[in-house]
Amino acid sequence: MIKLTKQVQLPEGLIGKGDYADGTIADINEGYTVTGELIDPIEVGKPVQLLRFERNGVKSLGHFYTSVVQSIEGDLIRTQNSVYKMEELEELGDEL
Repeated sequence: MIKLTKQVQLPEGLIGKGDYADGTIADINEGYTVTGELIDPIEVGKPVQLLRFERNGVKSLGHFYTSVVQSIEGDLIRTQNSVYKMEELEELGDEL
């Protein structure tokens, strides 16, 4: 289980230009949090994909993905649009 917290919206990001795999245009505010299970390991050159359980602390089942990962430095993930802090969490169990 991981939690991603958006740290920075990059001024050179592609928001509004349909950069997501399915053409989705999204804008997520700094401070946004999402909690879930990774669908695939995080890799440079691919979006981060989560089976989402919560967003901003509220139960919200679904799918979350970022723009393409540009770099990974410690617990910071830089995508085309944003920088996220990643935290590994213990399983939520029956809380969901």
